[in-house]
Amino acid sequence: MIEVMKIELYKIIKSKQYIFLVVSLFLFIIVALLFMFYNRDPNEINLFSLIYQVFAFNSDIFFPTVSIAFFSSIITKEFQDKTIKMVIGSVYTRQNIIIGKFLASSIVFSVAFLITVLTAFFIAYLLPISSIIYIDYEQLGTLNVFGRMMLITLSTLVFLISFGSFAFLVALIVRNQGLTMLIAIGLLMFYILIPSPDWLTDYIFIGKGVMFYTAFSFLEIPYLEAIKTVLVCILYLLTFIICSTIFFNRFELKDGS
Repeated sequence: MIEVMKIELYKIIKSKQYIFLVVSLFLFIIVALLFMFYNRDPNEINLFSLIYQVFAFNSDIFFPTVSIAFFSSIITKEFQDKTIKMVIGSVYTRQNIIIGKFLASSIVFSVAFLITVLTAFFIAYLLPISSIIYIDYEQLGTLNVFGRMMLITLSTLVFLISFGSFAFLVALIVRNQGLTMLIAIGLLMFYILIPSPDWLTDYIFIGKGVMFYTAFSFLEIPYLEAIKTVLVCILYLLTFIICSTIFFNRFELKDGS
């Protein structure tokens, strides 16, 4: 599995698929950051609320869309380039191939996301803001502020990778990136636009981005609720990868694939 992961990392870097990922994340984050800054009175802006707004602006639709596009491309590119035969005919088991591909994709996505977000933090810090946070330092403190920012980032990353695992499975089934994005984004928009019962929203991975950036903005963070939400995302992630492995093990290559 480790060897497959190394091969897939090399393929992603060589094919420069990460460039779209980095550029998309950078544009969404930086544009949102500057938009929020220049549309408010600089004297009323603080660093924490600025970063909060960046996540609020992107976590519902834009971040998941980037995740869907990147993770689905890892699978569909094999069919598009007609290299799937070589992949299946390699010495590695199909289970190791799928897990290795997903792990490599997750590593690249995580690195790109963290670098982009940290860059945004740095740019936000350089902007002429009135304060670091809207809550008194005596109540919170600087380390707590940046700790919250990192918790938002890491929690959102788990959510986005779980969404990526869903796109990964769909791409494996339909073998077409356009159709995969249509299905995944359609499901996302359906969830956003159509009211869902509370029991469903509590136990589904879609829409969990809002939970993270909201929870960490409170003076008292609801850690149990945040941890439960992260666990729900991880559970769906594992489920989608297991389903991908089962499907790929039963996959039969047809002529022309």
